[in-house]
Amino acid sequence: MPRLRPAPRHQSGESRPIPADTKRFADAKATHLFLIVLEGVTAAEFEKEFMRGRSSRFYGRVATNSLYFAHYYTNNLDSYTSLIAMLTSQQVPYRSYTDTTLYDAVNQSASLARDFRQSGFKTCFVSTYDTQPFVPVRNEWTSILHRRDLPAHGEWLTVESGRMESATEDRAAISAITSLAKSNPKTFVLQELAWGHTTAWRAKTGLTTLAYYDKYFNDLLDQLVADGSWPQSLIVIVSDHGNRFGAANASNYRVPLLIVGPGVTAGRDSSLRTHLDLRQIVAAFVGGEAMPEPRQRILVTGSTEKWVYGEINSAGANLFIDDKSGRVLSKRGQLDPAAVNREFQGSIDRFGKRFGP
Repeated sequence: MPRLRPAPRHQSGESRPIPADTKRFADAKATHLFLIVLEGVTAAEFEKEFMRGRSSRFYGRVATNSLYFAHYYTNNLDSYTSLIAMLTSQQVPYRSYTDTTLYDAVNQSASLARDFRQSGFKTCFVSTYDTQPFVPVRNEWTSILHRRDLPAHGEWLTVESGRMESATEDRAAISAITSLAKSNPKTFVLQELAWGHTTAWRAKTGLTTLAYYDKYFNDLLDQLVADGSWPQSLIVIVSDHGNRFGAANASNYRVPLLIVGPGVTAGRDSSLRTHLDLRQIVAAFVGGEAMPEPRQRILVTGSTEKWVYGEINSAGANLFIDDKSGRVLSKRGQLDPAAVNREFQGSIDRFGKRFGP
């Protein structure tokens, strides 16, 4: 396949900011939203260990009030662009960390955070890292909390491993985010979990990533119940991406999405959906809007380490191409490599014209 071309320059006639619906959630069905983003967990792992594992308690507590999306996919194998897709419904068709200036303007788009903020919600982005430079839609958060902003009390585990990996365990943030719900009538919190980003966490405790997440969600639920906030709460559990080093394996793009709350009817959604649908899915639960239409196909982008792109469709076919060599790395079904190449190039061109520098 031919190499992908760089995106064209932003065209002055193309509007970058997309206005959000004013007070979209003024009559919200749930007034305390917790969007909790897991680190690098595939749907297969989540289903086996978190939903069916013998040691998993949280899912057993909430199964009758949860909806699971069984064919939900990430669009990127990097965290930052995955978060952008979840919040803005815009796919960044680039390697995330090569040059963020190529797509910074997408953070001006309408977003879930803006929807809530304009509807009177306190909005908060939480990361237990020492520093998190890659905060999506940074200007839409009422507050941004890092490790230094969290309560110091408690015997919390820490990892000190350089500027980008040093963090306190995720449970250290629970008191802060539940206090926010207790002291404000309407809140939207996004916490990007750190546990699992490095093997140092497991080396210190022996806990697998999902075993730790089970403890986290049990603690979060217990505190919401104790504070009296649970009847008005909705927890959205989603993973950013799967294994970043398996870009030619479709299973690394299928990630869990589980929505939990007192007002949620138990069920299973089997339609093809992606992070680009999350904003509308949340709107369906919070604002009573329609669910997004199921997708027939999706384009996906590999991680920064290797420029791989591809397509996955609702029939189960998939195809992945290495841009550097032009080789098809893996293929299932009858997808045409040339057509996938053209479609992905088209997505790059459209994105560049709208959001490029």
